Amino acid sequence: MWFASGTPQPALVTASPGGTSRANAGVLGVPGTTVLAGNGTDQFGLLSGFRVRGGYWFDEGQTCGLDGSFFFLGQGSNTNSFSSPGSPIYSRPYIDGSTGLPAAELVSYPGILAGGVTTRDTLNFIGGDINLRNNLCCSCAGRVDLITGFQVLNLGETLTVTENLTALGGTPGVPAGTNIVVMDRFSTQNTFYGGQVGLAGEWWAGRWSVGARAAVGLGVVHSTVNIDGSTTITPPGGPSVVHEGGLLALPSNIGSYSTNSFGVAPSAAVNFGYQVSDHIRLIAGYSFLYLNSVARPGNQIDPVINTQQIPPATGTGTQPAGGVRTSDFWVQGVNLGMQFRY
Repeated sequence: MWFASGTPQPALVTASPGGTSRANAGVLGVPGTTVLAGNGTDQFGLLSGFRVRGGYWFDEGQTCGLDGSFFFLGQGSNTNSFSSPGSPIYSRPYIDGSTGLPAAELVSYPGILAGGVTTRDTLNFIGGDINLRNNLCCSCAGRVDLITGFQVLNLGETLTVTENLTALGGTPGVPAGTNIVVMDRFSTQNTFYGGQVGLAGEWWAGRWSVGARAAVGLGVVHSTVNIDGSTTITPPGGPSVVHEGGLLALPSNIGSYSTNSFGVAPSAAVNFGYQVSDHIRLIAGYSFLYLNSVARPGNQIDPVINTQQIPPATGTGTQPAGGVRTSDFWVQGVNLGMQFRY
């Protein structure tokens, strides 16, 4: 039962009170504009999963052995949806690259558009390690071992923003009933490969025990960013036309980007145990893991837009800009389990 650090995001969806002019609807900084999604750190809540750890001693004195583990967190997700027949007023904010000033794309507005917008974040995190374990000190009450080995971590995340709009006839050249679907998708994959070194200890008092483990991994984080966007326009009774680019994902940043960074992955855990039989121990404890220099979807969003790229495009531009922008990531939480020794 773990929690993951939230993903940073710019403002993605805004609302304005009734009577706001079309030019000011959803624009950041205008009195009355409120942010409904983004503009901070989006949280995933409680994540469940499992960890399996096993080991084998090479000698009866248990001075040297191998241990390894694999963990998996079930997919975390967070979804925000807003829809309106025209009122309330919803928009998607950005910064106009030609003026440097805040602006917004309408999602719903009386007499202009009816529609909805959905933001969805997903997260997957898995990892494993294998280690050589050597005893440093041992007594009847406990032991401390040196662990040295290799660790792999993989973090994958996706942020998708989707609009589904229906024109109400208030825009010249856009017939009433025209359906417009706008999609922006930012996906990231981060894989850490590295060596690790640490300590693992265990202490006993009757049937009760406490174990602790701390290690730090040093290696490489390979980060990949994929940006995609599209706009599908379907006039009443006519065929659908698909354009490249949405709002935040446009021809200037759509594509795949990758980079390698120096990675640091410290981890720590403490577990309390109760020996219910000679071979079985029940355990409960706390774990923490940190990874630096990872690409997260919200960090890849450039809110500055050359509006001539917005479909149907009338020109080109250099913004929003693509690339790989990194930040850090951590998970922490409670573990419940059972240990079998033979």
